[in-house]
Amino acid sequence: MKKIVAFIVIAAFCIAPALKAEEMETLFGGSGKFTSSLYGAVDVRGTTINSNSALAVGGRGVWVINNTFGIGIQGFGITSNHNVPGYRTTFDSSQAYLRTGYGGLFLEYINNSNSLVHFNIHALIGGGGAVYTNSRFDNHDRYYDGDRWHYESSAYFVFEPGAGVEFNITTFFKLGVNGGYRIVSGLDLPNTSNKDLSGAFGGLTFKFGNFKNN
Repeated sequence: MKKIVAFIVIAAFCIAPALKAEEMETLFGGSGKFTSSLYGAVDVRGTTINSNSALAVGGRGVWVINNTFGIGIQGFGITSNHNVPGYRTTFDSSQAYLRTGYGGLFLEYINNSNSLVHFNIHALIGGGGAVYTNSRFDNHDRYYDGDRWHYESSAYFVFEPGAGVEFNITTFFKLGVNGGYRIVSGLDLPNTSNKDLSGAFGGLTFKFGNFKNN
């Protein structure tokens, strides 16, 4: 299944035809001929870590070429708390917590982006890092032990294909709804597997940029 998803994403980047510039439709008016642009985006999505619900927050910076293909960088951090089942810290035998984040090269195919509603296919190819930490509470505030807060760590490879629908709100703001699957490999932690960090995701993207031709 993973190979099929990867093949579809790569094929879309290779064979998708370039579109001619046309008038951009937006929800609140404004139009212009669009050929290329730079944009920044904030991504908020729900996913899973250790088979539990998780929240990921990230961002990207992308250059869109010929109104169709985007290339840039993207990164995410898991902001929710996740304990590590079966693992106890060597410091005081307390529960360990998993922290992770990842990022890398971002590729995107945008179909007919000047239309009010359009779709895109995208992929992140890169790496990440995961660490077991000792988290404690003091007056309801979480902090890390200053001496031994870091117990186990590992880097990993990540491939994250996905697709979404976008809405042109104005000529400088787009709202996207997207989903996909995160594939992790190369993780080396005693109580966390590649499968524990892999999983489906779905969320919102807030794009900001000059989306019309000056």
